[in-house]
Amino acid sequence: MLNLNAPIIPGQSAAGVRLGQTIDEIVATTQPTATIQLHDSSKLCFEYVNLWVKGNRVTQIGVSGKYQGTINGSVGIGSSIRDIQNTLGQVVEDEEDNLTVPSISGWCFETEQWQERKELARNLDARVTEILVYASRV
Repeated sequence: MLNLNAPIIPGQSAAGVRLGQTIDEIVATTQPTATIQLHDSSKLCFEYVNLWVKGNRVTQIGVSGKYQGTINGSVGIGSSIRDIQNTLGQVVEDEEDNLTVPSISGWCFETEQWQERKELARNLDARVTEILVYASRV
């Protein structure tokens, strides 16, 4: 069963699911509401958790909505970019337009729509709507 209060551990886990875990273990207790076939993988959608699966193994975990778990007990869904910068470190946009904290690999996040120009510095109050956990690229 997915745990909406489980901590988010960048590069490792969220929702009580570990990267590399077999999907069979998860769907044995919780059925997805939708499955989307991608080019070389699948995306299994649950209420507030999405799992990307390749070769029967979880490769990425996304949390959103009413997910209550946090990173380091401080940052989660609803936190602002400013909150992240104050607790975890400088936020940057990577080459794929993902918002990340370079000092903590294995995660990125999406926010609500930005209000002013599409500049990070002008949108520090934008709130996190989704957090994605993936294998760290070292």
